[in-house]
Amino acid sequence: MKRQRITAKRKGIAIAAGTLAIMIGIGGCSDTAGKDASKETNGVIQAAGEAGMEEIIAETEKNEEMTSEKAIFEFKERKMVDEKLLEECDKFASLVEQYMENVSFLSVEDGQAEELTKLLSGHYEVAGRKAEDGRAYYMAVRRSDAPVYEDFDELSVGYVYYAGSAEEVCQIGYYDKNAEERTLYEIPGYLVTLCMDREEALNMFCLIPQGESDDEVFLSAFQESGRKKLDFIGKHSGLSYHEEGKNCIDFYYQDKDTLEFCSEPYSCCISLDEAESEKIRTFLEKDQDQKQEFSNHREAMEWLRKENPSARTTGASLNLDGCVYELLGSRESEGYVIGRKEDMACWLKSEEQIYSYVLGRIEEAVGKDYGDFTEDWFDGGLVKASLAFPRMEEGEEGEWARKIGRQSITETEKLERLSKLLGSAIRGHEALNGCPYIGVLDLERADGETLQMFVAADSCDSLTYDGRIGFEYGKQQELAEIFDEAMKQENSADITK
Repeated sequence: MKRQRITAKRKGIAIAAGTLAIMIGIGGCSDTAGKDASKETNGVIQAAGEAGMEEIIAETEKNEEMTSEKAIFEFKERKMVDEKLLEECDKFASLVEQYMENVSFLSVEDGQAEELTKLLSGHYEVAGRKAEDGRAYYMAVRRSDAPVYEDFDELSVGYVYYAGSAEEVCQIGYYDKNAEERTLYEIPGYLVTLCMDREEALNMFCLIPQGESDDEVFLSAFQESGRKKLDFIGKHSGLSYHEEGKNCIDFYYQDKDTLEFCSEPYSCCISLDEAESEKIRTFLEKDQDQKQEFSNHREAMEWLRKENPSARTTGASLNLDGCVYELLGSRESEGYVIGRKEDMACWLKSEEQIYSYVLGRIEEAVGKDYGDFTEDWFDGGLVKASLAFPRMEEGEEGEWARKIGRQSITETEKLERLSKLLGSAIRGHEALNGCPYIGVLDLERADGETLQMFVAADSCDSLTYDGRIGFEYGKQQELAEIFDEAMKQENSADITK
């Protein structure tokens, strides 16, 4: 089984085992701390004598009860876990649960914690939390008497199927200093999310029953990138998660917020209620005889490009009653809709009412006009262009770190070259590839109009117009010659490595 270090992606599951950006430092060794505490307690007892011993013991038990009452998780043997680790566990749970609107979680005793403890070889204290609707998760925190692996380098997490088994098995282990993989635990039926980074990664992780894998909102709360996605959705009124089979508007969108959780144009969703769906059905019923029918999408696009060369995909589509309706148009073009079902056959129709309605809903949500594309944008003359371009650079000791190269250009010669390069690109073939579009290019024209594009940061020679329409611009070297500081390749590597 081949795995990636630290993060191992799983097919078909909305959550991937990954490293959450929760960094904690545990000062010193648990054994040493325990010895110091023991010496101090012995000294107090000796000084107090037999008469004071009962009071000290009673006070100790009282403090333990208060700690247990305040704790979010009911671990069986809290004393066997470093107190700082328990505090971080509670902080993580509080952070996760605040993203569950109108849902209350309580400690659960369903036997699963005991079963997980066995699967983890008794090296962890395990406790769970469960909501009224049945959703549950479990936290595993490493005991102070668990083995210490001197050759530990990085954590390894992966999922495998065994012959005759109907469920995936999560394998947790580590890579040693020689990059050899050592499997420590096997846990069937659970998704595992790591809560700490690198050297601390074995100390604490979260286990989620695979039955929760279809609940994208629930799963998102357990990852930093997922929480940023939830923050983004909450920031824009009307946005929601896409639910298969539900009537909705889908559209690609990018800005600096989405780059925090998605390296490609993010597919946003606006849910449609029955009244809104019925309104759109009324639009669709009009002028049915004006539809042009085609055997596939490519033929429809070829016909439209000849009929109206200025029409472009908008990055928006409508999902209604099992059909998908793609919206096309531009500043110079009227609105079109390409409709299709699961088969290849589709139809095309000029459809201003649906076009305006859908684009209006999008503008209400994110403040952008999705009919604003124009292939003449670069004819206005640039006065400034700024690029923030990520790359991996090698340090003096051989370590790799992500750096952001930044450069603004105002030189006439460079701006003219850039206008020619990008102007030619957006008049050409549309292509939205599976590339990390994480380079941010801000452009300003002489008339004050601005445009933001996102540049692929790997070997792809492509970018997105306004974060929603993909184009190929030629060779990346041509762009690198214009932004020679931001995209310099000295001691650098592919950002995707």
